[in-house]
Amino acid sequence: TFFQLGIGFVGNPRGGINRISNESGEFMFSQSFWVDKTNDALSTPVKVNLQAKSNYYPETNGVFLHVESDFEVSMTGDFNIVVYAIENERIAPQIVGVEDVEDYHHHNIHRGNVFGETWGRSVASGEISAGTKVVTNFSYEVPADLNNENMHFFIYVYDKETYEILQVIKHEF
Repeated sequence: TFFQLGIGFVGNPRGGINRISNESGEFMFSQSFWVDKTNDALSTPVKVNLQAKSNYYPETNGVFLHVESDFEVSMTGDFNIVVYAIENERIAPQIVGVEDVEDYHHHNIHRGNVFGETWGRSVASGEISAGTKVVTNFSYEVPADLNNENMHFFIYVYDKETYEILQVIKHEF
């Protein structure tokens, strides 16, 4: 769905920075724009501060994840939270160029969304005052071949209208 929006992806190398778009509404830029776009994003004040805590239960391979979204500025809109389960590393076959590499090191493998919703779930909507804190709780059954030592969560809040990512954290548990 996201790529059908006409986001400016015409081929590699192209990349986006926090889904910040240009005047044409494109999110993907050629390599020559990456430094400036990154510097612009890094100089923007934090709008949503994310904090996470978790309780992991190895006997059931389950985790309870508690995420606090602290809105640091007043905003109006619809904002969603997304939590990805990420496998740290896996050694598996991969074609590199024309060569088959049997023991390729894959990193940061998306294993799924914690609650199975592609676009996340609502964390705040309407007029949000600075200082508003929202706690969202999740439960997740870790895949049988993973545990808290070989995976982490990637958590972000984004603006549903613009798709811009407002804050992102990596949570190890």
